[in-house]
Amino acid sequence: MCRNPNAKTIESDLFEGLCCAGLVSKENSEDPKKIGWMRSCRTDKGVHAAGQVVSFKMLMKHGCDTDRTKIPMVIDDLNNVLQNEMGIGKKMEIFGIIKTASSFHAKDRADSRYYEYLLPSFVFTRQCREEFLKLAEASSVRTDVGGQAGKIPDLSEISKAAT
Repeated sequence: MCRNPNAKTIESDLFEGLCCAGLVSKENSEDPKKIGWMRSCRTDKGVHAAGQVVSFKMLMKHGCDTDRTKIPMVIDDLNNVLQNEMGIGKKMEIFGIIKTASSFHAKDRADSRYYEYLLPSFVFTRQCREEFLKLAEASSVRTDVGGQAGKIPDLSEISKAAT
């Protein structure tokens, strides 16, 4: 997740949903820093996350601060706001809310992250490897200002040749 004031992001949708669901006070709804907002990791444009942990100070609803059996009602309310009222559908779903110590920090307490990279199979062809090596060699050569160190290969042409 990543907040960008000039773009719609998953993180901004989540924060807006928390505010709309009454889990963040109106006074704190302008700036996530006011509630100690911290995510366990970032996702940049084009990157997807199957799961994410966020820590922040939240207003407790339905008496769930004293009765943990009422937390599912808060989760249902929040998912309803996110998926129906805000109209983002099933792109985001809250799985759980856990009360932590005030010193808990989602990013610092993450003990592992798992990554999976998906590549088209043509990148493993000999032609693609050779083009990559040419590019790497050309880019390591110093050129004068205005000179061209190397041409970036057109991957669409490589993929056509590989098939």
